Amino acid sequence: MTTTPSLENLASLSQILNTQDIDPEILNINKLHIDSPYTVPSQINSSIAKENSFKILNLNIRSLGSNFEELTALLQVCGSSFGAIVLTESWVTNLTKDQFYIEGYKCFHVFRSLTHGGGVSIYVNNKLTSIKINEYSEIAPHIETCMIQIKYSNLETYIYAVYRPPSGRKVDFISHIENILTNTYKNKNIIITGDFNIDLLKIGEDADADNLFNLLISNKLYPTITKATRPNTHCIQNSSLLDQMWSNLNLPVKGGIIMSQISDHLPVFSSFSVQPMPTEFQTIKFRPQKQTNDISLTMKLSGTNFNEITENNSNINEKYNSFSQTLLASYNQTHPIKEKTVTAK
Repeated sequence: MTTTPSLENLASLSQILNTQDIDPEILNINKLHIDSPYTVPSQINSSIAKENSFKILNLNIRSLGSNFEELTALLQVCGSSFGAIVLTESWVTNLTKDQFYIEGYKCFHVFRSLTHGGGVSIYVNNKLTSIKINEYSEIAPHIETCMIQIKYSNLETYIYAVYRPPSGRKVDFISHIENILTNTYKNKNIIITGDFNIDLLKIGEDADADNLFNLLISNKLYPTITKATRPNTHCIQNSSLLDQMWSNLNLPVKGGIIMSQISDHLPVFSSFSVQPMPTEFQTIKFRPQKQTNDISLTMKLSGTNFNEITENNSNINEKYNSFSQTLLASYNQTHPIKEKTVTAK
């Protein structure tokens, strides 16, 4: 698929917000003016190749079984190592969950047990520390979620992958997210991403889009994807922004949309610049053990008059102590204790 001028020229979220009656202070927030350009897979690596960055990909894949090879091919062409890959509508079952292995990643699945379709999966790079938060990984009529906690460099954050089934009530979906943000995970670092099935480009026209936007903004989460992610081939003007990514991370970020035909949704990604872990140092003490030190010790002991110790009238214990003190004094002179600073392990 190539980028069409009509898709490129669709209004972005920031442009739409400028036409709405929204608090000027909100509109002036720089994080609401992120550009998420359309790009081809081969350009991904050059655009987000910064070494110290956490990269996350999100895609409604509409069946891992049908599109797994296309996904792995996309990742290879992108040439960038994503820290996390979020997939909605994975259509995984208990029988197939172990069939979709991506080298270098571990996977967390949440899937339906009684009906077909849906499901959320998160692949996490093995270089990251990650755990699944089972309490908030669930299947419900209005929302399907998988939550993990990851640690990368000095970044610690939660990733909350969500999918709203089209039949699920939007008001319940929004309320579910509100409960997460205002209770357990209030003031915690979090990235919320997935297929919301609420068109963010309908702000000002659709009450649910307004409510979702207001909820997330009021909790200091900002979108990193600002253009249509589900093209409408029959009427390009009806393309929608369903595949969203919101974050409260106070980090520089780049967002983008990948032109791909894996499914009828376009993959989206964000790259967060992360400060490298500060190098920790420690001071250690050591004695030099070079041959020259050993020669110096031998020469010094050769010039020492031990008769003064062996021939005096003291008892054997006193002689032993005198000998030990003489030997230690010579050793300290020829093998002095030194200090050096090294990187902490």
